Amino acid sequence: KGDESWFYHKEVGRKSSNAAWVARGDSPPTVIRRGHFAPKTLLYIFLKSTGSVLIHSDKRRQTIDHQYYINKCLRPIIDEIRKQRPSLGVQSIKLHDDNGRPHMHEDIVNYLQSEDVTIMLRPSNSPDLAPCDLGCLT
Repeated sequence: KGDESWFYHKEVGRKSSNAAWVARGDSPPTVIRRGHFAPKTLLYIFLKSTGSVLIHSDKRRQTIDHQYYINKCLRPIIDEIRKQRPSLGVQSIKLHDDNGRPHMHEDIVNYLQSEDVTIMLRPSNSPDLAPCDLGCLT
């Protein structure tokens, strides 16, 4: 199972936590909002039934495209699985990833097929099926 998420370095209150009762005639309190360029880190997290296999982070603001995903995520995860399972390698491995465009690029599909990794398809943008949204990180 693999998923990615941005983690901001500073927590800013949610809309509900910024709610306040204000007396008639008083100004509402100032609400701090996260800036567009607030520091954040992108984490790619790959899990298996016994725990994490690879956690890749990137603080740089760069485009995450199919080449980045292959070189920084898929190759390292396949190498790590081969280390953990020297006799089996990636045999019978299934990748449960979202169907986002960068993840389903032809080069990625070809790379995974060349490594004999099965791709488990699922509907695009289905947060209910995202592994990291299922409480795996709590």
